[in-house]
Amino acid sequence: MKSYRKYWLLIYTIINLNFFSYSKFSDSSQFSIFVEIVNFIPVVFYFVHLMLNEAKRKGYFSLPVSIFVASIISGAISAYIYYDQSLIQSMIASHIFYPFFTYLLLVQLEFKKGDLLLIIKMVFWATLVVFIIDFFTFPDTLFAWRNESREEREALGLFFYGQGFTILGALIYLENYLRTNKFRYLIPFIAAFVFIVFLTGSRTYFFALSISSLFIVVFSIKEISSFNRKIYTILSLCLLGFIGIYYLQDRFLNLFSLTQDQFSNYSGDIRLNCIIYYATEFQNSILTQLFGNGFPNPHSALGAKELFATYNGYFVSDIGIIGLWSYFGVLSVLAWGLIFIRVFNKKYIRQNIAIIAFFIYIFINSFLTYTLFDPGYIIAYIYALYLFAPEIYNKEGN
Repeated sequence: MKSYRKYWLLIYTIINLNFFSYSKFSDSSQFSIFVEIVNFIPVVFYFVHLMLNEAKRKGYFSLPVSIFVASIISGAISAYIYYDQSLIQSMIASHIFYPFFTYLLLVQLEFKKGDLLLIIKMVFWATLVVFIIDFFTFPDTLFAWRNESREEREALGLFFYGQGFTILGALIYLENYLRTNKFRYLIPFIAAFVFIVFLTGSRTYFFALSISSLFIVVFSIKEISSFNRKIYTILSLCLLGFIGIYYLQDRFLNLFSLTQDQFSNYSGDIRLNCIIYYATEFQNSILTQLFGNGFPNPHSALGAKELFATYNGYFVSDIGIIGLWSYFGVLSVLAWGLIFIRVFNKKYIRQNIAIIAFFIYIFINSFLTYTLFDPGYIIAYIYALYLFAPEIYNKEGN
């Protein structure tokens, strides 16, 4: 049975990602129910495993993950009290966060990290194929929950569930290239970088991916012992950078210009207005500010309230961790604070370079986008948490 675990986990992952937002399923209520049921499976398996086994294992991130699970429960209680949203409605609405139980289950099962890494790479390559398919089928894309032409950014806006794996896989391959100097590992990184920048048109994604990639480059070059190899690596990356800048400078300058214009008028920026709205007017009482309003079910008063906010231009997806706080309160922010503190522990950097770079990307996006509660990212960062190795680097043993 253990030999089949990785195949079951791969199937679960693809279903969790709604088959990469396959458009034929997007309007199917039956498929949505199917995905909700599948997302409940790790919850059921986790509690069944606890009942059948006396040994309770604890992972490095079990505490913050458990705190986040508690925040989902507290938010559901608030939704019941203030919006008459039943606990069943909250359970269904919150199903996108149940991969947090997947982390706890993987810990209990002692799932092989090598198998999980293989799954991540398989999903990564699948997302590159999806990007290519969407590019050639635009505007009638086969895989997307949102697609648009962003002419002002000279890019397309193609968004589908699974792009968290595009980022995670790209950073893993970049680290592999810098560690081995094998060019075949650099190609998938370059492809992913180009796709994310010019097929999503997201300035925040571009900035965050650039910073996280730079972190890997600087730290990896620092660790190279051979002087000749270090010089070769620096020169090859510089050459690649110059080529990229030469051919794509107009598009990069356009992105920077748009960003500068937006920050110069930040007082009227929608994100600032959203933060003010969700921190004040959207709240019912001090209790919802502490414990959250809950995750909205579209058929409840809470769902209607958020829908009204979106009609007025207030999108919770624009305000990052503030949006998560409005859903699940202080506990959710505490959970992520602990996750970031543990991930960025300098004692564990050397053996977790790509994972830490991925969470640098998540951290930057947590202020301006909704990667913390994007279904296309949740399962990816849960797997990244499980891959994290909390052991102090021993140079003699490595």
